[in-house]
Amino acid sequence: MATMLNLENSVINLESIRSYEKQSFLSILETSYSSATTKALIFDPKIVGPLGLIADAHSMMEKGVTKFHQLTQKLDTDCGIVIYLIRPKIEFMKIISGHIKRWRSEKKRVEVLIVFCPRRTMVAEKLLEEEGVDISENGIDNVRIAEYKLELIPLDTDILSMEVEHQFRECYLDGDKSSLYNMAKGIMTLQAAFGIIPHIKAKGACAKNVVDMILRMRKESGGVLRQMTAPTSSSSNAKTPNQAPNHDVPSEIDTMIILDRTVDMITPMITQLTYEGLVDEIFGVSYGHVDLDPSLLPPQKDAKGNTITLPQDKLVKTPLNSNDTLYVELRDLNITAVGPFIRRKVAEVDEYYKRKEKLKQGSVSMIRDFTRGLPRVQKEHNSAILHTNVARRINKTTESASFNRRLRVEQGLLINNSNALESALEYIDEMIGQQAPIQKLLRTIIVLCLTQPKLSPKILENLKKEVIESYGFEQLFTFQNLEKLGLFGDNTSSSSSGQNEVALTLPNGWNALKKHFSLFVSVNEKEPNDIAYVYSGYAPLSIRFVQRCTEPGGWRMANEVLPGTSCEVDQDIPNRNSNYSFGGNNRNAAASSGASVGMREKLVTLVVFLGGVTMTEIAALRWLSQQPNSEREYIIITTGIINGGTLLDSLIQK
Repeated sequence: MATMLNLENSVINLESIRSYEKQSFLSILETSYSSATTKALIFDPKIVGPLGLIADAHSMMEKGVTKFHQLTQKLDTDCGIVIYLIRPKIEFMKIISGHIKRWRSEKKRVEVLIVFCPRRTMVAEKLLEEEGVDISENGIDNVRIAEYKLELIPLDTDILSMEVEHQFRECYLDGDKSSLYNMAKGIMTLQAAFGIIPHIKAKGACAKNVVDMILRMRKESGGVLRQMTAPTSSSSNAKTPNQAPNHDVPSEIDTMIILDRTVDMITPMITQLTYEGLVDEIFGVSYGHVDLDPSLLPPQKDAKGNTITLPQDKLVKTPLNSNDTLYVELRDLNITAVGPFIRRKVAEVDEYYKRKEKLKQGSVSMIRDFTRGLPRVQKEHNSAILHTNVARRINKTTESASFNRRLRVEQGLLINNSNALESALEYIDEMIGQQAPIQKLLRTIIVLCLTQPKLSPKILENLKKEVIESYGFEQLFTFQNLEKLGLFGDNTSSSSSGQNEVALTLPNGWNALKKHFSLFVSVNEKEPNDIAYVYSGYAPLSIRFVQRCTEPGGWRMANEVLPGTSCEVDQDIPNRNSNYSFGGNNRNAAASSGASVGMREKLVTLVVFLGGVTMTEIAALRWLSQQPNSEREYIIITTGIINGGTLLDSLIQK
């Protein structure tokens, strides 16, 4: 059984958030039924991953669940209670209604609870009724409806995510703002736990929308929030708590900065160069796990120490989080620093094992100290084997001619050197000729459009024509999607409007932004002095913007240069000096209690990404937190972890 993520070292008490989400779910499983005792839990495939970060199978079994099934057309179960945990999708309503109607025709009595996540919708309920399912109270089909408001999931000690698939498309292209409402509710839950956030800054139309929702929700609650408590009711209608007035929750979070993904569309499109970023680019990280070939893993042993042989034809789901102390040190390094770091760690482990020979003539205390440290070193040894193998696989990619060609083209476009346009067009032609994955091709085209002012209509038309001829007519619709988002075309025009604000729609575009924000810095990747190390010289615009916003007077200056909707709000906090702390970790209260400047705790800042955040942007924020002169600790909140490929997946016409 996989070990749950240890959240003890979180900047704020994220364990309270996870426990709250877990208890909210388990309370649904405790729903009282008439006579049946066995329960089957039917999962929407996309909910399994997020839920696994909140609750394990053992805790569900303690609530009476005896069978677990993935939602499919055919369901064979002998359980008297069937609980569906699903998103309110049309196709799922049809599958569930098929199950219910079959049980009805077979005269099989099954009690059904349909749990919508994260919200129940009238559309989904209407679809069930249209499919012939009686969802009325005490109806013939014995069906009840509930909802599980899974909002923010701790992915690591400094990351909370909604893990919403294709949220960027739904929000910015299709205009579906339900994810913004869910984000606002999640932030309200955080305020209920850790106090009202005094300072809020937002950049982008959707970001401002979230701020407006938060202020409205707070006003409707009476202005302040109560302590967060997980529901204990056994009713099928058990809900998360209301945010009712209470003047006793102090502020553990100083500032929240909310960003639209469209504030910086260049960063996710270029190739990530941190270890964790490249793991995501090459292997794909999902819900804090990566699927790896068994040959990359250290020897596996059972509880008795016997070696286990893994099937070689099946990938192994491997966690990547702060439980692995070596990974914590490794993940945010530039790829050029990974090899020396791992070699140093391996040498330290070998040196520890060599001490065993000296113990033959050592004292009892020496043997005791060696034995105490052995479990930790064995874990580091296994971790070193894993990451050595993964790093070698990554190096096969990063040392290839094609990878380095891609980097040169990207860096040429970002710097905008004299032959950048010609080199990029030549590279794009080569990719089209080689039938390169369309995600990689479109990433380069998007970077080209966003960095090169006034691309001629002829160049744009030829690009579109060549891609459509090589990849299929359906890509015409892909280009329409990109044009609507301002990602393809002349970025100096004002074609992007409304919610789709791309940051580069200004006369001087990229050149003006990179100069004002000092986006290019000469940096030593192995001993960095700037966030630009994450891209070997390029500082992500999104993170540089955050960095400037936290400097005195920086918000006004940065906001004036970066175009688009923005807002700044200072929330009123009743009883600011209260000593109450729900999380038991009130850092800001300690900071203001009269301690000397040298002993003062860092201010906690939430950075919220609507539309997703990359691993490399997270690495840059962590680097800022870790600097000796830093006054802030950053916590990342996002709708999901992305890279350029996963972001484009939802925009590409299949």
